[in-house]
Amino acid sequence: MNLKLEIDTFFAFIRTFVYPHWKIGTAIFFTTLLSSGLRIVRPLLILFLIDNILPNKDFPMLKGVFFLYFLNVILGYVILLIQDFLIESTRQKIKFFIQLKLFKHIQLLPLSFFIDKESGYLSTRILSDTETLDYMFVDTFANLITNIITVAGILITTFAINGTIASIMILLIPPHILLSVMFIGKLKQVTNETQEMRATLGQEYQETFGAIYFIKSFSLEKIFDLKLVRKLKFLVRRSVLREYLRSLSSNTTSLFTAISTWVIIYILGIDILQGRSSIGVIYVIIVYLNMFFSSVQSLIYTNTRFQQSVAIIRRIYQILEEPISNEYRKGVTINNINKGIVYRNVTFSYNSDKKALNKINLFFKKDKITAVVGKTGSGKTTLINLLLGLFESYEGNIFFDNLELRQIDKKTLRSIMALVPQAPFLFSASVRDNISLGNPRASYEMIIQAAKLSNAHDFIIKLPNQYDTFIGEKGIRLSGGEKQRLALARAIIRNPAVLIIDEGTSQIDSNSEDLILESLRYLKKGRIIILIAHRLSTILVADRIIVLDAGKIVGAGTHDYLLVKCPHYRSLFESQISQGILAVDTR
Repeated sequence: MNLKLEIDTFFAFIRTFVYPHWKIGTAIFFTTLLSSGLRIVRPLLILFLIDNILPNKDFPMLKGVFFLYFLNVILGYVILLIQDFLIESTRQKIKFFIQLKLFKHIQLLPLSFFIDKESGYLSTRILSDTETLDYMFVDTFANLITNIITVAGILITTFAINGTIASIMILLIPPHILLSVMFIGKLKQVTNETQEMRATLGQEYQETFGAIYFIKSFSLEKIFDLKLVRKLKFLVRRSVLREYLRSLSSNTTSLFTAISTWVIIYILGIDILQGRSSIGVIYVIIVYLNMFFSSVQSLIYTNTRFQQSVAIIRRIYQILEEPISNEYRKGVTINNINKGIVYRNVTFSYNSDKKALNKINLFFKKDKITAVVGKTGSGKTTLINLLLGLFESYEGNIFFDNLELRQIDKKTLRSIMALVPQAPFLFSASVRDNISLGNPRASYEMIIQAAKLSNAHDFIIKLPNQYDTFIGEKGIRLSGGEKQRLALARAIIRNPAVLIIDEGTSQIDSNSEDLILESLRYLKKGRIIILIAHRLSTILVADRIIVLDAGKIVGAGTHDYLLVKCPHYRSLFESQISQGILAVDTR
C-alpha cells in the first residue's frame, strides 16, 4: 500500500472516529502535561536535598522538601487515575462507534459481497480488529503525548543543569531510531497475517460448532481437529515471530541505551572528580537519563504500534469502502399490490458466461397460489431473489401493478413481503421472540393467531414453557416440520401482500407438509402466494404451476394440463413416483 493511501486512510479514521471525542482528548492532554511535569520536578527536589539541605543540616528546609515531594506524589497519583479513566472512556467509545459503523455498513452491502465472505470471518473482523485497534490506537496517542512532553521537559531541564550532557542526549536519538525502524516493515506484514488468520479461525470455530451434529454423526472429529491444528500452528508461528520482532527491536535499543548511559556516567564522573559537578547533579542526570531513554524507546515503540494500527485501520476501511447496495436508495413507496406481479422479458446472469434466467414472462396473480418447479439450478431461487430486489442488474422489467421494481423503495417493498426459506433461520431465543421478529409490534394474541394459522400452535402449547420456551441456537430443540411452521408463523404475522415459500417442505415429513399446505389454502385470500418447490406433492395445492428448465419457462398451467402438455413436468412427476417421493393417488 502506498504512503499517500496510508495517510489518507489514517486521517479519514481520525475525522470519523477520533475527532468527535476532542473534548476528552483535550482533557487527556492537560492531565498528561501535569503528570509529566510532576515527574520531571521530583528529581530536582532530591537534587536540592543532596546539594543544599544535607550539607548544611537544614532541618526546617528538609521538612519543606519532604512535604513538597509527598504532595507531588499524591497529585501525580490522582492525576494518573483521572487520566486512566479518560483514556479508557475514550477507548471504549471509539471501539463502540467503529463496531457499530462496521455492523451497519455490512448490513447495507449487496449479496455479492457475502458470496465469498463467511459470517464467522466477518464477525471476527469486527470484534478482533476493533479490539486490537482500540488498545493500540488510544494507547499510542496517550503514550505519544506523554513521551513527547517528557523528552522535551527533560532536555530543557538538563540544558539548564549541564549543556554538554543535554547535547549528547540529543545526538543519541538518531541511532536509537535507526536501530528500531529496521524491524517495522516486517512487523506490519506479520501483524496483518496474524489478524487475517484470527478472522479465518473465527469462521472455522463457528462453522464447526454449527455443524456439530453432522460431524458427530459421521465421526469426523479427527479430520476437523487436523484442519484446526494446521491453522492454529500457523497462527502460533506468526504470533511468535511478531513478538520476537518486537523483542528484538526493544532489546537492541535497550542495549544501546545501557551503553549510552554508562558513557554519560563516565563523563559526569570525570566532572565530579575535577570539581565541575556535584553528587546531586549526577543523581538527577542518571534519573533523567533513565526517563529520557525510556521515553525515546517508548516513542519508537509508539511508531511501531502506530504502523500496526495503520495496518488494522486499512483492514477496517477495506470493508467500509465497499460500496453499499443500490437497493437502499430512495424510491417510490409501495403499500399493497392490487392485481399482481408481472415479469416481462426478464433475463439475468450472475456472470457473463451463463444466463440464470432467460426471457422470463409470467404473472403472479393476487388471491392465487402460484408454484414454480424445476430441477436444481433451473432458476427458481434466482426468480425470487430478483423479486425481493436483491439484484437489479437484470434485463427486462418486473412490475408490481404499474410500478417497475427498480423504481420502488426496497424497504417498503420488503415490508409487504414475507419469505419462508428452505432452511429457516431461527434465533437462540423463545418461540414468542422468533415469531414476533416478523412484526416486532405484534401483541401476544397476534402471535398466537399467527401460530394457529400456520398450524404451529398445537405443538407450541406442548412445549415446557409454551410460547416462552427457549428453542436453542438455530432452533436445535425443534424438528424440521416444527421449524418450518414456526417460520411460516413469523411470515404470517407480517400480514404480507406477497408470501414466498422457497422449498419450504422439501426436508419435512408428509404430515408436517399437509399441515403447511392446509394453512396455505386458507391464507391465499387477499395476497399472492408463491411456492418454490422441487417435491411435486407440495405444489398440487397451487392454482397455477410454472415449470422452469435452464432458466427458461417450459410449461405453465394446472397439474392435469402439464401432465399432458409439458414433457419436463411429466418427467419430474414420473421420476418422483418411481423414487417413492410422490404417491400415485396424489390429490
